[in-house]
Amino acid sequence: MSSHWARHFFVTYSIIQRGIPIEIVQQTVGHSNKSVTAGYVSKHLDKQKDASWGWDEKEFSKI
Repeated sequence: MSSHWARHFFVTYSIIQRGIPIEIVQQTVGHSNKSVTAGYVSKHLDKQKDASWGWDEKEFSKI
């Protein structure tokens, strides 16, 4: 897994699945412009399907 992929996953999962406000996610990942963070989410929504959304979050606790 690349750090780039992990960053995109973190942003989209935080906003779409967890409902964390985009401004908080933006601050967490260090984007100076909200539109950069929003771009990560729009890329996900454009795909409509992403295998990573089929993962069970309980699996992350095993790492």
